Amino acid sequence: MYSLKSEETLLGAMVNYSNQCLDVIRVSGLKAEDFYREQNKLLFRTLLSMADEDISISVSTVGVYLEKNKCLRQMLPLLTKVSNLAGPFDAYENNIKMYADRIMEYSVRRDMQNISQSLSDNAQNLAKSISSISADIQERLTALVYRGHGDGWQTMKDNVIQYLDVLMRRQSGEYKALQTGFIDIDKSLGGFEPGQLILLAARPSMGKTALALNIAMNVCEKGKAVLFVSQEMTMVQLIDRELAAKTQINGLRLKHETLTEEEMNQLILTCEEIKNSNFDIFDKRHTIAEIKARALLTKAKLGHLDLVVIDHIQLIKSDSSNHYTNRVHEVG
Repeated sequence: MYSLKSEETLLGAMVNYSNQCLDVIRVSGLKAEDFYREQNKLLFRTLLSMADEDISISVSTVGVYLEKNKCLRQMLPLLTKVSNLAGPFDAYENNIKMYADRIMEYSVRRDMQNISQSLSDNAQNLAKSISSISADIQERLTALVYRGHGDGWQTMKDNVIQYLDVLMRRQSGEYKALQTGFIDIDKSLGGFEPGQLILLAARPSMGKTALALNIAMNVCEKGKAVLFVSQEMTMVQLIDRELAAKTQINGLRLKHETLTEEEMNQLILTCEEIKNSNFDIFDKRHTIAEIKARALLTKAKLGHLDLVVIDHIQLIKSDSSNHYTNRVHEVG
């Protein structure tokens, strides 16, 4: 589960042709921890440290730097080997990227093995809840999938270029925030942006759940995927509300009265309309770990997840309440 040739060739290219390699390597997101052999990790850290300190990199300067840090004797054979291993062709951008990708792929696969072992160990630990174990494993696996994709070092120039791309997509109408379906809210907030945390607050019985459900339904009708986490109301109660809003049939009549044939037909047609929507309802009391696990499952099942609604956030229990001094701290 490693490629010493890729590791050593990349290190050799960094020693011999640092000016051509360093930017590509930084952008790739490659880290010292991705290397398999400890000496390779140390040499990689050394080369990046020298670059950060604006020290010119060559075999002789690396040797001086290693000697200064009292590790030349143990690192000299490796330094000599890698410097003789890499040629000009290895420093080409595509080749450096190929070596970096291969090193990271093996690193991810080794981490997968570790996660597998961790799952086996935790499954035998009866002190840990199944939901907590599941959420932890899913989160670690998701982090592995996205590792090395856009999380490397970037210059301000790169950031500005990305921003201008978003700006142009906004102007062309291609990039849009989630629209709530309520014109005044969208005007005030500009819609909901990815990564935002939005709190909907009011006194009891003022319609918070109704508004949140309506926003979720409106977002869903635009083809977006929504997870609605309900801490108080059941799935049946939520669908009651959704159907009452869409059909204009009084919610109390849905629960307590016999409906007319016309109303039943209207309800059935509305159920046909909403049954294939990307709307996932999670309707039990939940911990943070359970909500994270469900969000990851929803995203996997639907292919994307655009909005998570939690009703009500103050009813969530943390996975380790004993870490907090009081309930206010825990809810925060």
